[in-house]
Amino acid sequence: TLRRVLDEVRPDVVFAWNLFFLDASLLTALEASPYRTVVMLTDNWLLVMRNPAFVGAFFRDMVHGDTPFVPPPPPPPPPPAWRALAGRAKRGLQRMAGIKPPRKLEAIFGSRFMRDFYAAGGTPFRTHRVIHNGVRQPPRGATVAPDRSRLVQPGTLRLLFAGRLVDLKGADTAVQALPLLYPEALGVEKITLTIVGDGQDKAYMQRFAEVVAGSGRAAEIDMRPVVAEAELPALFDAHDIYLFPSLYEPFSLTLIHALACGIPTIASRAGGNPEIVRDGESGLLFNKRNAAELARAITRLATDSTLRARLAVEGQKAGRQFTFERMAGEMERFLKEPS
Repeated sequence: TLRRVLDEVRPDVVFAWNLFFLDASLLTALEASPYRTVVMLTDNWLLVMRNPAFVGAFFRDMVHGDTPFVPPPPPPPPPPAWRALAGRAKRGLQRMAGIKPPRKLEAIFGSRFMRDFYAAGGTPFRTHRVIHNGVRQPPRGATVAPDRSRLVQPGTLRLLFAGRLVDLKGADTAVQALPLLYPEALGVEKITLTIVGDGQDKAYMQRFAEVVAGSGRAAEIDMRPVVAEAELPALFDAHDIYLFPSLYEPFSLTLIHALACGIPTIASRAGGNPEIVRDGESGLLFNKRNAAELARAITRLATDSTLRARLAVEGQKAGRQFTFERMAGEMERFLKEPS
C-alpha cells in the first residue's frame, strides 16, 4: 500500500517522524523508493529496528552502567557543490530514462546527542541536520514570576521533580539526595520534595516506594499526580529548585519548560541535557545517579541567593530559544532544500 501511494502521489519529500510501533518493512519500502525520505530522530526508534544489539548494550553499559559515552568522530564534510550538482543531473537523466534508483535516507536529529548516538550505532545518512526540539511558550500574562533571590515560602526550601515515574527519569536519585540535606546547614527550617508524575510503571513504583521508605524523610515527600502542560508555570512558580536527574534524555521538553519559566534548575549530564542547560550559566549539572553530587548542587543553590537569581534569568533566556515555531521553521527550510 505504501509503495502504491508513493507512486500515485510522487511526493517531493516523505517525512517519517516516528515508525516505532509500525512494521520495519515500511522503513525498507521507503529506503527502496526513489523519493527523497527524511526521518525525524528524536529518540532511538530507527536504531531499535536496525541495530537492537547496540541499543541494548548502550542502555546496559552507558545508561544503567558507568561506561562513558564517547561520541565518534564527526562525519566528513559535505561533497563539493559540483559533485552535488553532478549527482542531481545523474538522477534527472535516470528519471528521464524511467530508472528509479533508491535514495539514501536523510535525517533531522532532535539534538547533537541523538546525532552522535546514531553515528555510534553505525547508521549513516546521505545528509542530516540537527534541529533542536521546541515547545509552545505562551506568555505569562498578568502572572508575576517569583523573585528567585528569595524562597517561595520563607523558612522552607521547596524542591520539585516533575516527569514520568520510570527508571530512566531518576526520581529515586532525587529522593536519595534528600537525607544528605540538613535544614540547619541550609539556613532553613524545613526541606520538602514534591514528586509530580504518573504511577503506571508498577515495577518501578514498587522500587521507588522502597527508596522513599528507606530515605527516612518520607514525611517531607509530597506525591502528586501528573499535571497538564498549561499548569506547569504555576507548578514551577510554587517551588524553589527544579530537579531533573534523568539517566537518558534525547532532548527534554519539560526541561525547556522549566528554564523558560525561570525556576533555578539542576539537571543530570545525560543525553541532550547539556545542550539545554549550560553548567553554571543557565543552570547546574551533575553526574547521573550521583545523589551526593546532586545534594551538593542543591546546597550550593539554596545557600546562594545571588546565584539562584542569576540562573533564573539566564535560564529563561536559554529556555525561550527553544520554541515550537523556531523548530517548525527550521524543519520546513530543510525539507524545501534541493536534494
